[in-house]
Amino acid sequence: MSMTNSLHIDLKKDSVLCHEDEHDNSLYIVESGSLLVCLRKGTQIIPIAYLGKGEFVGELSFFDNEDRSANIIALEDCKLTKIPQAQLTEKFPSWLI
Repeated sequence: MSMTNSLHIDLKKDSVLCHEDEHDNSLYIVESGSLLVCLRKGTQIIPIAYLGKGEFVGELSFFDNEDRSANIIALEDCKLTKIPQAQLTEKFPSWLI
């Protein structure tokens, strides 16, 4: 997939990439750094996954067009590539979507 419309993002440590229930359907590729995928239940943080270089973030919302299912927080400074959901319809046939 060509990433001509992709964006490079620098995310500082402890910054939030996305919030649970947020309507953002972009896909992210972790170029460097590490991220925590977690849920909040009151004041409790429930870790779901740790992601690092080469891994994808936001694939569920990217493909199912639903709101975010978790929070994503930078554990250290990160570099990400953002792929907007609009590229899905540009690059894949409609029957696949």
